Amino acid sequence: MRKISIIILIGLISSNFYKNYSYEKVNPIDINKEGLGLLEKLQGHWVGTNEVLGMKFPWFSFDYRAISPSHIHGIFEGGTSGNLLTSFFVTNFKGKRTIMARNGGVLNGIYRSSYFVLDRVEHSKDEDYYRLVDAIGGEKLMYMELMFKKEELVWNVYTSQLGADSKPSKHMEFKAKRNSVLLAQKAAEQVGFPQNKIAFDLSKGFNTTQLYGNLERKTATFLSKSSHLDVYDLAKKAQDVITIADYPFLSTLHMKLIKNPAHKKVKTFIYLSSEPLADKVGFKSMEAFNSVLLFPELNPTVSEFRFTYLHPGDYFITIISDTDENGEVSMNDIVLPSQLITILPEENKEMVIAVEKGVVQKEHINDFIKPISFEEDVEVIIQNMCLFCHSGDLPSGGLDLSTKENIKKAIEENGLLYRINNMDNPMPPEGLLDGEYRTTIENWQKTGFND
Repeated sequence: MRKISIIILIGLISSNFYKNYSYEKVNPIDINKEGLGLLEKLQGHWVGTNEVLGMKFPWFSFDYRAISPSHIHGIFEGGTSGNLLTSFFVTNFKGKRTIMARNGGVLNGIYRSSYFVLDRVEHSKDEDYYRLVDAIGGEKLMYMELMFKKEELVWNVYTSQLGADSKPSKHMEFKAKRNSVLLAQKAAEQVGFPQNKIAFDLSKGFNTTQLYGNLERKTATFLSKSSHLDVYDLAKKAQDVITIADYPFLSTLHMKLIKNPAHKKVKTFIYLSSEPLADKVGFKSMEAFNSVLLFPELNPTVSEFRFTYLHPGDYFITIISDTDENGEVSMNDIVLPSQLITILPEENKEMVIAVEKGVVQKEHINDFIKPISFEEDVEVIIQNMCLFCHSGDLPSGGLDLSTKENIKKAIEENGLLYRINNMDNPMPPEGLLDGEYRTTIENWQKTGFND
């Protein structure tokens, strides 16, 4: 979960695209006839799993609430690395009253904003299906599909990396259940949602000279880049037709963290949730974890962070200093008790938090050790990081990690866990595996070597 923002965004940003393909005809759905129900169906806090470019994340969430009578919004806030938002709104486009999605974010100074239009709606006894395609290039460039089955959602995104590939391939698959609708219902009442009225008028289309791509593979995407501009100025530089400044009802939260020298050496996790996660003795269990709405991660040297595109409302803020650098809440981490804050509509809130006043986590949190799958979690790490040296007729150090049984034996009999955590003689030799990878392998053992 920690690296997902980079993975999500990097797959949609590319600088080499010149493969010819004629424009795909885009035929928007007229929501005066069908399709308007997408906005209502998407309301709520969705909790589930996410797979991005083959990497599987066992916990993920999106919080979708209305921000106007005909506009619903959700964002993944990754922290230092970047963010990813997708909002859905009513518009006029190509002579139709229809729904568009605005998808994008900021990653390491790269701003992207892509527009998708609803072009397919299908209903069956068990499922409601909605497809949105690149508003200029159509399904041959990018598209997303959302499938609803009662309280379940499957959301697939396919991308050609803005035309770099000849055809789109699956980029993301989010599978989730609606965990709660209470916050969404409150927001809907506040803004008078849902209504079939124009949120942003795109009846004149896009100025294609401002869009990314060449004449053959133009996409409804605005890009800009700067190492020093904020999201507001990046949007202006990109000449985006809709920017953060145009979004109603949303707020910002500027958070300043006071850290002592020890905390400046490790990452900080920030959880915004609808229920408290920790008290004065620390993080107790996973019982309330599904109430987490946003979960950014800050690099060690970062002591300030601004939440943008933030839904107004009440939040519990819980901050963890990851002192053991394993990517999760565990013993000896510094945990601040959850504190309640209220964000008003269109408020730019400031707050200061003293991280050094947290408590040391003294209890092991068994609930945080989720079942780890060999095929989905461990095998991909071994294949990518270990098999080059530890397979074949003459594996390095006589350690063959080419099968599940060999890996299990290496853990139980040959001290594999010690070897991948030994800083004096690291394995692999060029440096220890990432802390999250090591934790995944350790938790696979602790949860019984699951398949």
